[in-house]
Amino acid sequence: MINAGDFFIASNTITQLQPEYIRGSFGSEHSSQKETNEPLDIFDNVKSGFLTLEEASMDFTINNEAGMDLTVTVNEISGWNSTNQTGVTLNSPLSNNSININRATETNGIYSSPKSSAHITELNDENSNLTEFIANLPHALSYDFEIDLNPLGNVSAGNDFIYNNTGVEINLDAEIPLNFNASNLVLIDTSDFEIDSTSQEDVNQIIGGNLNIYSENWYPFDLFLQFYLLDDQNNIIDSIFTQNAQINGGIPIFGLVDDPQISLIKAPISQEKANRLYQTVRIITKARINSTSTENIRIFESYFLETKIVGDFEYQVAID
Repeated sequence: MINAGDFFIASNTITQLQPEYIRGSFGSEHSSQKETNEPLDIFDNVKSGFLTLEEASMDFTINNEAGMDLTVTVNEISGWNSTNQTGVTLNSPLSNNSININRATETNGIYSSPKSSAHITELNDENSNLTEFIANLPHALSYDFEIDLNPLGNVSAGNDFIYNNTGVEINLDAEIPLNFNASNLVLIDTSDFEIDSTSQEDVNQIIGGNLNIYSENWYPFDLFLQFYLLDDQNNIIDSIFTQNAQINGGIPIFGLVDDPQISLIKAPISQEKANRLYQTVRIITKARINSTSTENIRIFESYFLETKIVGDFEYQVAID
């Protein structure tokens, strides 16, 4: 029963409000987008050496999904190779130029779906130093952009708009041709390694022998390989070869490898090395690449490298 003079208070609080759609006059805004030595992982496994490319191309794309006009000024794009300590600044039509991009449109009227507006600048050897930029094998990228929203003011009469999870994207899409020349190009990768407990008993009985590595190499470059054994503290405890093993590359005739190079590499395995194999939890693979021709060589889809490792061990067997 509610009597005269009784009352109650109700309150409601809305938190973390996230609008799906905003429309109006957003005004003009200037901002800078700068980044220094942002990690670039595409060449992470390349540790040293030189790569000569015949030609490369790249699309610099600005995609505007906002209902606002846009001007982007590219002050600098540069790459840094931390191993060789070399940097290359990209010189192109983008350099210190302003790019105007139209606002996005709404395909089916207000609060429908935005249709983005895009600007693409194609970079190649004719209008830039792109091949030199990529051949530097950068591990980090630095850039300096200036972005102006609605640079001409309120030209939409209060009809600027933006949808949730939309905005402005700037992308660099490079196409690197498989046509190059490599000189002492060093690739390094680390992988997990484990010998199961059943095999441990066999390892303990090994007193000598070899690991035989059979390879069939169609690629027109020589590979110099070494495998380093790491323990659970990431310490190098041994290596498979006493010195780098060479896998010869196929010889291109008129630019094409018709027959692969067949190689057999024997790696002596002592009882001590066999025991270290059991202690190994990771293996570092180090490969140094040298082209078999002084000219740029094209890599065809049919090329491959096939390897097979066969253990040829001497065992100590106890007979009761």
